[in-house]
Amino acid sequence: MKMTTKEFKDYYERYYANSAFDIDEIKSEIENWKYYRNKILDGTLTGYDYNSIKENFENNENYYSLAHFLERQSNGVGNFGSMVSGKLVLWIEGVKPNEIWHNTKKTSDGKFGNVVLESEEKRTEFFKKLLEYLKKLIQQYTFDDLIKYLNDEDNLTQHFGSPSFIEKIVIFNAWTETLTDEERENNKTYDYNNKLVFIYKINKIAEIKLIDEEHGKKDLFDEIRKKSYDTPAQNLEMNKSIVEKILEILKVESPTIDTLARIQKCLWELTNDKDRELITSEEKKNIIFYGAPGTSKTYNVKKALEGNKDVEYKFVQFHPGFTYEDFIEGIKPVGIDSSGNLKFDVVNGCFKDYCIQARDNPDKKYYFIVDEINRANLSSVFGETLSLLENDYRWDINEEDKNLLATPLSKVIQKLYEDAEKSNDKDKKESIEKLIFHRNKRNGEVLFGIPKNIHFIGMMNDVDKSIDSFDLALRRRFVWVRKDFDENVIRNFLNEKDVSKENRDNYIKSCVNLNYFITGCNYKNNDIVKITPLNLGRAFEIGHAIFMRISDVYFSRKGIINEGKVALWNENLEPTLIEYLRTSLTEADLNTAIENARTIFLGKH
Repeated sequence: MKMTTKEFKDYYERYYANSAFDIDEIKSEIENWKYYRNKILDGTLTGYDYNSIKENFENNENYYSLAHFLERQSNGVGNFGSMVSGKLVLWIEGVKPNEIWHNTKKTSDGKFGNVVLESEEKRTEFFKKLLEYLKKLIQQYTFDDLIKYLNDEDNLTQHFGSPSFIEKIVIFNAWTETLTDEERENNKTYDYNNKLVFIYKINKIAEIKLIDEEHGKKDLFDEIRKKSYDTPAQNLEMNKSIVEKILEILKVESPTIDTLARIQKCLWELTNDKDRELITSEEKKNIIFYGAPGTSKTYNVKKALEGNKDVEYKFVQFHPGFTYEDFIEGIKPVGIDSSGNLKFDVVNGCFKDYCIQARDNPDKKYYFIVDEINRANLSSVFGETLSLLENDYRWDINEEDKNLLATPLSKVIQKLYEDAEKSNDKDKKESIEKLIFHRNKRNGEVLFGIPKNIHFIGMMNDVDKSIDSFDLALRRRFVWVRKDFDENVIRNFLNEKDVSKENRDNYIKSCVNLNYFITGCNYKNNDIVKITPLNLGRAFEIGHAIFMRISDVYFSRKGIINEGKVALWNENLEPTLIEYLRTSLTEADLNTAIENARTIFLGKH
């Protein structure tokens, strides 16, 4: 992935403006970390405290082991994604007194294998070493001392399969605002607390080509990428280098925990922003985003492209009347002649004009974005130009006559140009030149091509099965990306609006349950058990953007639970469902389905 520093700043600012953020939650996580930290320091941390399965603490629902806390209960400080518990050095199976401990250890081939520690003696010996290691780890107060300690081959660092685990502990320790009285008295303060944030998959961040335009287009991460990141020490050294560069770009000298956490979350989003990575890819230039209405297909494309001065994009909406003449070229009425008759002329379609624009600016990326792409007869719209979409058949300015073809009007345009040239009609000649993508210098043949710097992106609602016009020849030329309902988008949106947690969660539950009833597909938080779902599949789900329209009625009428939900149901949800179901159900069955859906979303009235 390639980004300029300007693009990164814009990306960060958009993230800052549009994402929910709770500094109190992060500070709470730091306070919770102190519980484990203190147990490590005073030697009271047990194997179960370290990494037990949750069932062992069923009598205390609020208790989590250290490993579980780091992986699942501290996403404010940084998200792991998903981890294998074995990479955390050890895990425990069973319930006392029949537990089995597994120590993860590197084998001779460099992979991680499991050593079962069944005897009490071995478990005691191992955990004593582990506890000693963790204690010393959190007692390294300078970055140099920390790296030196992590590089010591005699400690347990080499047994960790996940450098991220160590990184999380170090960052928690660095973000701990208040040390013990003894530590403060001995001037034990961290000198690296403003230079580290948790970066999961640090290699993906390092691999970004971050171009500093202000200083000769220098790649800021070029030197960083040359370093290794296989061990906790290497991970943290790279982390420090990356974050220092980012703080420099953002012009932040003394970051607060608030700023550090926002940077962490921004990097997490950037690392996991698969849509952006795909859209900006040089290898995959033809993409179709499909899914139910309201699943942020158009929004995600705009978000990936906005703010980049080296990018141009054009939105077009297809419809049943959209033709080859609208897309490539055709003969169309252009006015009235002196005799009062319709005047016809050759005109370029929107895509051909855009290809000419891209041809003239080869250093820019051009995105041609089509909404509701499946509503037109695509084979007819593309015609003979379909083959030119493939990467291997794109036109390159350095290969003038390669990957070009004649269109049905190529000879007409060629003749018009030659006539204008013979008559020495300069204005006419300039007018005809605007119709020409490429003219062969040897024989004057007029040809068309799709430049390499053109990206073609389409969006379609998967529910429109009856008008799906993608044949196999079209389908194989596109990367297909499905977009589904995402409750987290609603959650972030309502957090930004300061909706209370209880109010927010109840509303999200209503949205999830309604989609379960419609689709029959399991969602993370659905709990419908009494009413048989319609089983229409995900193509018919309600997109999160539609549920977010609650803001149109809630924030003016102040009633998300009652009046707001009823208004949303009446104005948006019920009409959508009726449209989904009217062709497949009898009137009686339709009424029953709508009433069931209403009950699920609004509750019984």
